[in-house]
Amino acid sequence: MKKITFLRLKPSKFGGAENYLVRLSNELKKRDIEYEIKYSTAPKFLSSWLKAIWYNLEVCIPKKDKFYFSLERVVCPDIYRAGDGVHKVFLEVEKKSKLNPLHFVYLFIEKRMFKNAKK
Repeated sequence: MKKITFLRLKPSKFGGAENYLVRLSNELKKRDIEYEIKYSTAPKFLSSWLKAIWYNLEVCIPKKDKFYFSLERVVCPDIYRAGDGVHKVFLEVEKKSKLNPLHFVYLFIEKRMFKNAKK
């Protein structure tokens, strides 16, 4: 069985995706299933849209035959858990301006992510 790589931008003690990842990790440990969690190494001073690009490059370029279960917006997941919602819907509901670079980056990533994810 391939090692599962979970993708999350940064570790946190708070949040639904973070709690989900902790519970899932604990269950995998009990069953002796091999996994790893890949967090971003982007510098903290970068803006959020640059961190999103950085993380995509960081995980997608070296992916090869790794199996990615992503809890983050990346263009190369095998499985994507949309726990943070869909940004396109967020923009429609919140009536946000699309001029913020983060919105453009998230929309670009999400379009490819949903196309590329197997599940």
